[in-house]
Amino acid sequence: MRLDERGAQVASLLDCEQTIEDLAARMDAEPDAAERVVRVFERLRLLDTEESRQFVVDAATTGSWQGAAIDTVPFLVRDDAAFTCSMCGGCCGGHNVGPVLPDVATGIQAILDQLPLPAEQLKGGLATIPSGAEGSGEQVICHSRNGSCVFLNEDRLCSIHAAFGPEKKPRICRLFPYEFIATPEGVAVSISTECRGLAATRNGTPLRDQEEAIQRLFQLVPSVRRVRPVLMLDAHRPLSYADYRVLEERMHASVDEQPTAGEALMALRGLTNEARGVSDESVDRDALRDRFQSFVANVQQMIEGMRDVFEQDFDDVHVRTSGLDALEIAIQALATRLPDVIRPLRSESQRALFRDRFHHFLHGKQLTTAKTVVGGQARLALHWFLSRALMVGRAQQVKRVHWVDQDVVDGMAIMAFELRNQAVSQGLNVFDSEITALFYDALPSILAHAGDLTRTDNRLELHKF
Repeated sequence: MRLDERGAQVASLLDCEQTIEDLAARMDAEPDAAERVVRVFERLRLLDTEESRQFVVDAATTGSWQGAAIDTVPFLVRDDAAFTCSMCGGCCGGHNVGPVLPDVATGIQAILDQLPLPAEQLKGGLATIPSGAEGSGEQVICHSRNGSCVFLNEDRLCSIHAAFGPEKKPRICRLFPYEFIATPEGVAVSISTECRGLAATRNGTPLRDQEEAIQRLFQLVPSVRRVRPVLMLDAHRPLSYADYRVLEERMHASVDEQPTAGEALMALRGLTNEARGVSDESVDRDALRDRFQSFVANVQQMIEGMRDVFEQDFDDVHVRTSGLDALEIAIQALATRLPDVIRPLRSESQRALFRDRFHHFLHGKQLTTAKTVVGGQARLALHWFLSRALMVGRAQQVKRVHWVDQDVVDGMAIMAFELRNQAVSQGLNVFDSEITALFYDALPSILAHAGDLTRTDNRLELHKF
């Protein structure tokens, strides 16, 4: 880690047991200055304390699950989590299927001429492209045709799987939509809400009854994600993993008790603020409107900048950026139709979908992979607002004023995919403090005064086409 001059000085003097006063004297500084640095070191688990020793044990345990004998790995699943693939083919379209790891790529190339598909449809099967991360080389992906993987046949099935079994498919295809993250207690298993068939698949086989399948899938994960080694409630308050688990369980229970997504987000925020020991502060409505509209304008500008960079066609490459269209529709609806965006979903089946989204987010330990729990909740709120905004915008495009279950699934799936896109994620990271200020700190005001924050257009609307 990088230390400033004062931090480096304190680190060099922590060579024996001493009081703060003794340390300050050795630093030639006031005790308050020495104590501030020591408290920072303590929060980061750099001092030899009981909490730090437990942190070391937790970190070692978390890192031990990958590579351990599979029958010794505890898999953590929620009793209400379920999945059975509906074979809709949605996960094979709208994005580049990959990366395909070298051993699988070699196997696919060896069987290309044996697949029951025309050579012109296969387009060579696999392609090599830059990875997208600076300095990280190239990666192999499956070719696309008409927006879907070339290996997807007309029956919405993978032709590789159909002819040679799942073992020949890319690992990413075999793993989706299962998500794994290592914790001190074991490996948490959740379901990605990028699955386009979630309305049906969520009623499938409970994960608790899929132990053998989960064990097989876990062994395919090249590098399992881990919870952050040092957990922080906010920028100033550390959190032990044991305390985080208590907080997460309370959050799960709270989600089940709330009738709407907005109330669920408020309940999660309330639990976190209770743990932080803070209360709400008043928000100036005019300043909030300006801040909200400024954020929307900045994201719109970010989207335009991405188009300038990525919307290019070459003789041998067709770059598709339709995902940016969806993000733009959502941002536009967020700016102009915020009251509709926060309107509660009406049917119980739709409300069950938002609860699933929140439960999988929490059980997948997404709050622990964010810098802080507060920041993680702000991102969850932003994702939900954008998901709802996309539902509003797309329904308007097809001249509907109500939403069906698939609208909810599509909104969540598309936004989950967009927000984890490397370029979009890096772009939004620039606005991290604004996202937290708006979608965590000011969340009560946004929900209560949505009509005051929206841009209004009082012109006559003429629908010509």
